[in-house]
Amino acid sequence: MIYGRILQRAANSLKASFTVRLQTRYYSSTSMKTIGNSNEVSSSLPSLPVPPLADTLHRLKLAAIPFALSSQHYTEFCSLVNEFGAENKAGVKLHSLLQAKAAKSKNWLSEDWWTQKAYLEGRDSVMIWSNPAFIGPKVRIVGKDNVAYFVGKAITEALHFKQLLKEGKYPESGRICNDQYNKIYGTCRIPGETVDTIEYGDINDNNMNVVVARNNKFYEIVIPHIDLKDINNRLNVAQALCEQILHILNKNTVKEVPVGCFSSLPRSQWAKIYKKLNNESVNSIRKASFMVSLDHIDQDALFDSNYAANMGKQILHGDSRNIGNRWFDKTIQLIFVTSNGGEKLLGTGICYEHTPAEAGTVNPKRADAKLANPTLNVKSLDLIPPNNREEIVNLSQKAIDDYEAFVNTLDVDVLQFRNYGKELIKSLRLSPDSWIQVAICWAFYRMHKYFGISGACYETSSMRKFSLGRTDVIKSVTASLEKLCQEPNYTTLRAAIEQHKQLVNDVANGFGIDRIFLAFECIAKEVKEGVWKWSDARNILNKEDYELLNKLLTNEVYKESKYYRLSTSQVASRYADSFMCYGPLVKDGYGCCYNPAANQITFGLSAFQRDSGVADVHKFKSELSETLQEMNQMMLTHSKL
Repeated sequence: MIYGRILQRAANSLKASFTVRLQTRYYSSTSMKTIGNSNEVSSSLPSLPVPPLADTLHRLKLAAIPFALSSQHYTEFCSLVNEFGAENKAGVKLHSLLQAKAAKSKNWLSEDWWTQKAYLEGRDSVMIWSNPAFIGPKVRIVGKDNVAYFVGKAITEALHFKQLLKEGKYPESGRICNDQYNKIYGTCRIPGETVDTIEYGDINDNNMNVVVARNNKFYEIVIPHIDLKDINNRLNVAQALCEQILHILNKNTVKEVPVGCFSSLPRSQWAKIYKKLNNESVNSIRKASFMVSLDHIDQDALFDSNYAANMGKQILHGDSRNIGNRWFDKTIQLIFVTSNGGEKLLGTGICYEHTPAEAGTVNPKRADAKLANPTLNVKSLDLIPPNNREEIVNLSQKAIDDYEAFVNTLDVDVLQFRNYGKELIKSLRLSPDSWIQVAICWAFYRMHKYFGISGACYETSSMRKFSLGRTDVIKSVTASLEKLCQEPNYTTLRAAIEQHKQLVNDVANGFGIDRIFLAFECIAKEVKEGVWKWSDARNILNKEDYELLNKLLTNEVYKESKYYRLSTSQVASRYADSFMCYGPLVKDGYGCCYNPAANQITFGLSAFQRDSGVADVHKFKSELSETLQEMNQMMLTHSKL
């Protein structure tokens, strides 16, 4: 995960440099992983392919098997798919138009459709529904000076990473597209009443400013451009930031109007309020390299009983006391959870706006630079114009009420499965990811006893082997998995895992299903509206073609296969207890993100339990743990035969 490793990078250096400060030992970063320049690799990657239509339709029929309620329903669905792909029918025409776009673009999906359809057109709140949270390793820092230095060092390391990206140095040296890295700093989503826009930062600029929020008050820290490749420069900047963070912790005791809470609202509501704010101050937030939130909670005990789950909630959506410290539109938001007026640091994490990028990792190395001793300026941001103050104060109470009603429907839990990890799975010559996916889907089946009614699983697959690649969907519920659920034994278990592994390879190589049909929908709409620009589309699609496409997209089997009650992804971390969490895709579904470490697997789980009356994240956690244990027992029993 791109953002997760920013925090991991900071945490590594924080531990080392923290040792420097407390024990006066010199910190060396020579042990850091070398980053290679991969601009040339990114530019030479192949374009996203368009698979043969017959292949896509064949995969669609296979993927639909577990979701047909009867053989008759499945036969009817297959007949509809065959009609769609017949000569001179809608499928052939749409496929031809997609090929025309693919021939003239680096990526027929990412350059326009994906950002627009997956993110900017969405009208729900980005909080929970879209923005994931990465929870860092458990920390306990005591002393306000030490807390301030920890935060200052984290900010410094994040800025250091930006400078490395500016030089074309990326953390992943294989043949993958690194374009997403260039879009995460200085980037901000802007709410619109009908559709949002996104304002990308420029990775090549020298902007190092950050915005810090504490007790609903926002501060811009103006940082002069300094080369951070030298460790001494980084230590000096961290110390200067420490002084400013300490100033904010000491000064800011009176809470302001929680303007940041508005960014948690549904997008159209937020857009109307956004226009009423002080544009100059809002612009400082938009242009900042990233956001820093300094949360404050009253009781350490809140985190002692179930630290991981409570930290997951705090980083994902905050609480009513600290929601004013958020700006959910900002791509990177570093969050530090403190208590006792900043005397203790209880945890760290990142909440990020998902539009510009997915996942990645980083571990930069040391480089030499001229020593610098910076002077930093801090500017308090007044987000409320005087003439709108009364109205915004009144609106803020309603926003807090709406926020609390929303977050109180979400349950978050964390499974730290310590019986085994990916090393044991590898010893069985099986894919850890496929093993875990089978466990998730099987646990769902055992708990809910069906796939045919809304039991589909969305697993995110990276498409970064292609130019400007984003993601596609691995449809993890397969016919082999369904057979395992009905006849659990060693043979069916291994078959389900192997089929999933093959599916992963197919999707990663461009043979997915969901994005192709998203493209077909977009093409049909653009042709109908007369805005298709990639080829001559006059008189290509007729009324029957639009009707046939709509008939397929509204077919019950097709809809069931895309009603993703399981939203899953792997986000690995060097810290075994770190994890990512996010909300479900649907109100009666589950979010399930996992970190497979050598000897344990950590799952961040979520469900709208109180809203759906169906999903129960705590029962799912228990079922998932039991399923993982039984899978291992099956393998052990077979090995003894």
